[in-house]
Formats: sequence, C-alpha cells, structure tokens
Amino acid sequence: MSERRSTVPSHILFATDLGARCDRAQDRVIELARQWRARLTVVHALEILDVFDEDQSSRIAAARDRALAIMKRDFEPLKDTSSEFVVRQGRACDVVVETLIERKCDFAVGGLAGSGSLETLFVGSTVSDLVRRARVPVLIVRKRVRGPYGTIIVASDLSPASSAAMDAAAVLFPSAGKTLFHAFDLPFRGFVDDKGGYELRTAQAATEDARRFLADRLADGASKVALQIVYGDPAPLLASHVTSFDADLVVAGTQGRTGLLGVLIGSVARAILEQVPCDVMVVPPVDAG
Repeated sequence: MSERRSTVPSHILFATDLGARCDRAQDRVIELARQWRARLTVVHALEILDVFDEDQSSRIAAARDRALAIMKRDFEPLKDTSSEFVVRQGRACDVVVETLIERKCDFAVGGLAGSGSLETLFVGSTVSDLVRRARVPVLIVRKRVRGPYGTIIVASDLSPASSAAMDAAAVLFPSAGKTLFHAFDLPFRGFVDDKGGYELRTAQAATEDARRFLADRLADGASKVALQIVYGDPAPLLASHVTSFDADLVVAGTQGRTGLLGVLIGSVARAILEQVPCDVMVVPPVDAG
C-alpha cells in the first residue's frame, strides 16, 4: 500500500504575473490559506532579457519595487495569515521551483492566462515544466471563487500509484462531495463478436475495481463517493461530466499504471487540462520529494 497524505498544507506558494488574469487564482489562494491556516508566499518573476541595456540594474530595481508594492497592496486584507513576498529576476518556472524548495512550500497555486492556454500558466511557464519539477500538489485555477469547493471529481486509473489524488481530495477537502471518474479501454474490442456484452462485462469489472480502490483508500468513507465508470477517451468524457454536474475541481495524479493520467507532458493529460472547464489540482506521489 502506498504512503498516504495525512495533513493539509502548512505553506502555500502563489505564483502571479500581477495581472488581472490572476485575480481568480488570488481569491482562491486567500480562501485556502485561511481555511488551512497556512503561511503564504507570493512569488513574481521578472523576466527581463535585455542584457545589453546599460541601465538594466536600475530598471530591475524599479520593477522589483513596483511588484512588491502591488503584491503588498493586493494581499493587504490578508492580515490574519502569515505572508511574505518574493520578487526575483529569471525564468518564471525556475523562480517558482527555487522558491518552493527554499521556503519549503508544500502546495502551489496559479491561474491560466486564458481558456485552454497551457503556455501562459504561472507567469509564462508551461504546465508541464512546473508540474514535472514542483513535486508538490499544483492547483490550476479557472473558475471564479464562490466559496469552498463543493463538488470534486477525482480522475484515476485505479492503480496504487495513482491513489495520491484520492488521498489528497479526501484530506484537503473533506466536506466536498466527491465522484471517482474512471475511463476504461477495450483493447480487444475489434476481435470480439459480442461487442456490447464485452463492453458491459468490462464496465462491471471496472466498477468492482473502483469499489475496491475506494475501500482501500477511504475505508468507512468509500460509500460516500459516487462512481462514474465510462468507456472511451478520458479527456472529452471528463470535460462533459464536469459540465453536466457543474463540478468545481478535478483532481488527478501524475503517476499511474497505464499512463492514462500520467505526467503532464503526456498528450492525454494535456488534453484534460485544456478541455476541463473547471479548476484542476495535480497531485504527485507522496514520496515524490
């Protein structure tokens, strides 16, 4: 049995480009910091690349002062939470990961610049860069904050390696309603005469596997988790399910048996992030760090 995540984050990192597109993520990180009574580190990267400018040092200093003033202004209402502000020159993903390590943050939050754009997450970094290197749960915010997460979908391939996503959802958001979403494949469907019967039997087997998976991870709480077992391409099916049930958050792991929801450099996981119209939290294995 894999190691379980047992506590809520104590130190959250929030990456921002200080633009309006980060407002929703900012509202969410404030809500989470208060909910978990966590420390907050706000990070902004100065990506100034004009190395031949003789006056670059003074421009960097002025840009850093402006950024710090904006950050302190934006987070001024958060007086009930310990917070600090970091502004550094460098590539955004490098700055974020270095700060995560140095400050020992155990959770990261950022927002997408636009719908479906993976190249502008975390002030210019790609999703794949950040998640591959962060080794902590990363929350990608899309939706406007209207309160704590109420409806959560956990996407899983039911392998022990992918169980960190379910553990995190249970520990971090215990009061939210949860659905376990599993998309199964039919590798030999083309060679079977009774395709309908084969699909039904495979779906029933997948449902039993899902129930065992939940019983192992949640014990008494397994019966409170709904099941959504489907056949087909996981990304559009998951997006459709999110829309139908107006889900607030999708939680997925970065490691699995089949690669169905594998590391975010995979095409399937990229498709999920591009197509799912709600917040997404990506969870690495507990021992990833």
